[in-house]
Order: sequence, then structure tokens, then C-alpha cells
Amino acid sequence: MIETLYNLVSILLCSAPFCLFMLAFVGMAFLFFRVISSQWTPPTAEQMQAKANELEARVNGMVGRLSAWRPDALDDLSTDWDATWSRFGSTLNARGVIPSHSRPKEAAYVTFALWTRGASQPEGILYARTSRHVFEYRLSRAGVEISVDKALLGRLQPDGQLLDAERRVIGEAKRPGGMPVLFQIGPVSVVHDERAPDYPLILNGRRVGQIANPPVQRFNFIQLQRATPPLAVVPAPDISEQEALWLTALAILQVAGWNVIESVWTASRVHRPSFR
Repeated sequence: MIETLYNLVSILLCSAPFCLFMLAFVGMAFLFFRVISSQWTPPTAEQMQAKANELEARVNGMVGRLSAWRPDALDDLSTDWDATWSRFGSTLNARGVIPSHSRPKEAAYVTFALWTRGASQPEGILYARTSRHVFEYRLSRAGVEISVDKALLGRLQPDGQLLDAERRVIGEAKRPGGMPVLFQIGPVSVVHDERAPDYPLILNGRRVGQIANPPVQRFNFIQLQRATPPLAVVPAPDISEQEALWLTALAILQVAGWNVIESVWTASRVHRPSFR
């Protein structure tokens, strides 16, 4: 009896490391599949609202550092956003500001916070503020829902059509498609991007301005020459207040939304050409 018990204890002691290894392996596999599942499972309405509240709190914490939105602010909005960001899997978190083009060192015009999943068809939320308006964007594969000061302004469809709050077609803003490619050649980065540098906003049959489609930011990569960032918007003369609001909303979406997403994902997909 004692010998049998001794043999049993010996077997258990010998198998303990293997059991611990298998337990750790199963735990890691469970964690891995849970993370992957969370990346692909669409968030619920409650999760989206919680994320929106979180982004709103982040932006509200930075609003005291904004420059006053003057009458000429739309003509002076830069595309050279300044933000901190982090990416885990397909999830991107960012927050930052959009400065003045003529006074980039002074207080910014726009503060924003962004949370998205995916690159070519991102889904998520962009929250932004000027000293005058609050903007909220819900990004999905079905388009972008745009609210201003907690009221629905309209929707940008995937094909570039614009709908008003009653879902009537009122114009278009067809952003150039595709993604840029970043080539790393030694210490120098080169971005290959053949897309048009801007695109028009048309409302009720009238071209009310041009919205920039700026090149991606290259972060810490060494560049041959740093180009002057383009203006985010070039408005047409004598635009109405509603037209200016649409221009502002789409310019913020372009700079703080699309350009931030493209910059981060392009930086993570560096191509290093081989010379033979």
C-alpha cells in the first residue's frame, strides 16, 4: 500500500511540470483566441456609446487649449495634425489637434479623439471640437454619420454621396480611393501616392470648396525634404453658413479621420525594395 502510494506521488511529481505547461498553453491559447475574437466581433450599441463617451471626455479635457474659431479659420485650417496614437491588432486609438496653417505654433483650431478598427474600411468613432462646434462621426462600412452639436447633420455614403438629416441626396464629396505605399530605402522614406491632392465638395449643384487629400505623415522616418502642409480647405467665395459647416465637418473628417488612419497603417506596412 505504501509503495503504491509512493509510486502515485512520484508520478504526480514527475508529471507536474507537463501539467503546468499544458495549463499555461491552454490559457495562452484561450487568451489569443479571445483577443482575435474581440478584434472581429462588431461592438454592441452600448459599447459604441461607452466609447463615444470616453472620446468626448478626452476631447473636453483639451478644449481649454483651443484657439478661438475666427471668421477666417476655415481658410486657415492645416492638414498637419499633431497627435499621439497607439495600435493593437486592427484597433487604432489616437488623440490630438489640427493647428492653424499660418500660425502652427499657436493654439490649435481643432482637438480630436479617434477610435477605429480596420484600415481600408474602418469602423469606429471620431469626436472633435472647435471653440464653436462639437462634431461626432460614426464610421462604418455603410458610410459615416455626422452630427454637429448633438444634432444629426447628415451622412457621407461610401460612394461619396451626401445625405441630409432626412436622408435626401444633397451633394457629393468623392474622396480619391486607394492607399499610399511607403518605401524604406536605407534611412530615407519615400511615399508612393498617385491620388489627386484634393477633391470638391458639391452641395445642391454648387461647388462650395475643395477639400485636401493630403499625403500621409511619416512620423520619425528621415525625409529628404519636408513639404509645407497644404490647407485643409479652400472655400468658394460667398458660401453660406450651412455650406461652411459641411466644409468644416468634412475637412475634420479628412484630416483627423482618414489621414490619421492612412498614416498609421502606411507606417506599419513599410516596403523595403531589394536591389539585384
